[in-house]
Amino acid sequence: KTTKHIKTHHQNITNNMSAFVPTDLKFIKGNPVDFAEEFKKGQTVFVFEFWATWCGPCRQTVGHLTQLQKQFESKNVILIGVTQEAESAAAPFVEQMGSKMDYRVALDTNGKVNAAYMGAYNVRGIPHAFIVGKDGKVSWHDHPMQSSFEVEIQKAVNVPNKISIDYKGMNEEELSKLGVGQLKEILKSNGVDYSGCVEKEDLVQLVRSKC
Repeated sequence: KTTKHIKTHHQNITNNMSAFVPTDLKFIKGNPVDFAEEFKKGQTVFVFEFWATWCGPCRQTVGHLTQLQKQFESKNVILIGVTQEAESAAAPFVEQMGSKMDYRVALDTNGKVNAAYMGAYNVRGIPHAFIVGKDGKVSWHDHPMQSSFEVEIQKAVNVPNKISIDYKGMNEEELSKLGVGQLKEILKSNGVDYSGCVEKEDLVQLVRSKC
């Protein structure tokens, strides 16, 4: 019943709400993230995993989370373990874990991130993970050991990157100045098959006619 309640609540909210953009997380492992900038670019998938050192099940997920971060790191996935504990409690544990806990870890010092995710989705138990897609919306949330976790990360990765280029106002000459990769991203984001294109000019004409 609990799982069913969580999933139903999740579906109702994620269809209507953008994810909270953290501003006050204090990183105790890994490079800090400019969330506002990354959310704006729309090219990164974020995983926020809420945990605590005193939580036995949380400790058991560390290896799995490390494996997933390594698996998806090259695909612009950033996994962050978020705890509300004091630095004096969390930092020694993280340091002791070393490479076994090989992903970013941050302190939610004022509780805003916890409230915006755990609180907003009426989740009380940890560990609990939230996937935020390239569109800045929560696409999935549940226990990080669920078999669907990895599948849902991959689904989020497969979503085309947000196109920041205002290509719709470009003429043929301006489009020709774009890189091949940029042209392919435009076509991909519009669901256009470009497999038959041989030359760059073919991509340009396809963008003009289909996008």
